[in-house]
Amino acid sequence: MYNEIRWEECALGKKLYTKENISKAETEWLGIPELVVLKTNSDDVGLEVVHRRYFEDEKLLCPACRSSKTRCSKIVDRKLKDLLWLDEDHKTFQIISLLYHQRYMRCDNCGQSVFPEPTEFGEKGCKFTNRLSDALADGTFQFSYKKVCQHYGVPASTASVGEVMRRRIQCRESLLPPVRTPHIISIVEVVFFGEFYPAVLGIWDDEVYCLDILRDSSEETCGAFLKTLDANQVETIYVDPVDSLFSAVNQYFPMASIVVTDEAIKRYARNASGIEWIGSVPSHWRVHTLYQLVTQVKEKNSNLQEKNLLSLSYGKIKRKDIDSPDGLLPASFDGYNIIEDGDIVLRLTDLQNDHTSLRVGLATERGIITSAYTTLRPIDTSNSKYLYYLLHAFDLKKGFYGMGSGVRQGLNYAEVKELRVVLPGQDEQNAIVRFLDNQCGQIDSIIEDTKSSIDEYKKWKTSLIFEAMTKWKSSDYKSSGISWLGDIPKSWHLVPIKQVVLQRDGGAWGNDPEGSDLDRICMRIADFSFEQGCFKRQLTDLYTKRNYSASQIKKLTLKFGDILVEKSGGGEKTPVGRAVLFDLDFEALYANFMERIRVDTKKVLPKFFLYFWRALYFRTVTTAYIKQTTGIQNLNIPLLLEKEYIPLPSLETQKKIVTHLDSLCNKIDEVIDEQQRLIPDLEAYKRSLIYETVMGKRKVV
Repeated sequence: MYNEIRWEECALGKKLYTKENISKAETEWLGIPELVVLKTNSDDVGLEVVHRRYFEDEKLLCPACRSSKTRCSKIVDRKLKDLLWLDEDHKTFQIISLLYHQRYMRCDNCGQSVFPEPTEFGEKGCKFTNRLSDALADGTFQFSYKKVCQHYGVPASTASVGEVMRRRIQCRESLLPPVRTPHIISIVEVVFFGEFYPAVLGIWDDEVYCLDILRDSSEETCGAFLKTLDANQVETIYVDPVDSLFSAVNQYFPMASIVVTDEAIKRYARNASGIEWIGSVPSHWRVHTLYQLVTQVKEKNSNLQEKNLLSLSYGKIKRKDIDSPDGLLPASFDGYNIIEDGDIVLRLTDLQNDHTSLRVGLATERGIITSAYTTLRPIDTSNSKYLYYLLHAFDLKKGFYGMGSGVRQGLNYAEVKELRVVLPGQDEQNAIVRFLDNQCGQIDSIIEDTKSSIDEYKKWKTSLIFEAMTKWKSSDYKSSGISWLGDIPKSWHLVPIKQVVLQRDGGAWGNDPEGSDLDRICMRIADFSFEQGCFKRQLTDLYTKRNYSASQIKKLTLKFGDILVEKSGGGEKTPVGRAVLFDLDFEALYANFMERIRVDTKKVLPKFFLYFWRALYFRTVTTAYIKQTTGIQNLNIPLLLEKEYIPLPSLETQKKIVTHLDSLCNKIDEVIDEQQRLIPDLEAYKRSLIYETVMGKRKVV
């Protein structure tokens, strides 16, 4: 297990050690050129070491973009066993423990996930140094791996046997002695740190020996090893159902019995197409269960040791103000989980009711997050970004809603960890991450540009409305005496708004429909098409129906040209006070969160009044008349009508202004609609791109 050193100085890029901390005598005694031994008072951990480049400020290149703009993101404690030869001739030795403070670097150029500092003295993930692995590899020429480990007094770690065997074939190939040929051979693909290698096993006297770990499963590589064996000695070969392995075995052992076990057939059948949400994948991709790739993070924020508050929103992990007076924050953050850069956060609550939220996020910094979420930490941090994309694809397919049994409000780690996923090799993972980062970044940029363009068009429309309502084709102006209005045409009249209003009524929600003659369509704020200043045009069956009394129907039935103003509700981004014109050709009433204004058409055209009201809203004049109680905004319409003024030209001029604005605004709305339709198309393409790429449907390398 790796233990992270969570020193604040590390995250800030400060040095934890100086050259004063170096033990020169122990460094020389250790004799590993890449490592420096630190002075320590601890006797139970062995030697504490760091890489020599720590003191040389050597820049490490990002494996993704090859940039040298890298910095230390965190330090991880890695425990290793090492071999010191006391007398190599007489084969006397000492096994020592090393506590390696390994740096994990982050690239500021491309923002890729953190990557571990290279370790030349030991293979990635192996718990033995190279010189101990070499000794173990040498021993396996005569004895089983288990017996060799017993001789050296080290655990026969399954996490290290692959690296030991790979060093035998890769680093000491020229020294290989002739291999004694057994009667029974087994060739099976085994996984070492996410990569698949054929292990050639031999059986003598009911004991299994590893003859070799091959570089890959190609027919050429397999054949090169098999031809070193005595074909006449081999009676039975157990082999995984891989075409290249079959071809090699048939070529070099034509007389042997070739057996494919039922377990192997089932395993490869699952790999091919046994995961419903994935389907078929490239033949060299392999199936893993999630618990093989991640661990669950449960590190409580005791005594508020961490104050960087994070939250998962719309699939993004963002900062929140821990000191915010927002009542939704808890009284204590001691129960929150501490998470790190590269951790994957899953929100697996409220699955029954919420089928739209994105539930997977990738942490890009250290902080705390609610323990109601499930946090996963990849065992190999180099593939954290890939695992995020993979789980994000599963999320886009709404896969979490089908997990567990029965109707579920949430899932726990015990259930999620059984999720089966597919992974290519590390190089292909890195290529996929680079591709998706680039492509998704471009799509996100286009989406943001599109949203900015929409906002600009909206601002333009707002300015056109205000300009037409105050500066219409006049060369002679007068001061309105109202700061937000400024100057207005000299021929226009400035009158209190209440003077052009004939009738003002609040709405009613009514009762549940009864299927009687008293059922009526009820217009709601949700039916507003505010950008167009009217109600959404749709089939009458799509509008809400409510039941009213006869007196309510008589009083609240809308007429063509009525203005409906939102008087209650609203929010931070859309303050209360929006207005629309009722211009539909069917009978309807309106809900209680709205106020109907019926104007005197002898003085003002309804559409002109609507444009003026929208100018009031755009200029935030209405905001001064908002009162907020119990979290709900309420607009004081009577006071607004009494205090504010409307500039009135002649009815003929009003008609010209309305025609002019209708023409311009309709054209702008068409452009906005076109651009708004582009956004979901781009988002859909992005979702498809992620899914197809991480599922191997789209080749990137």
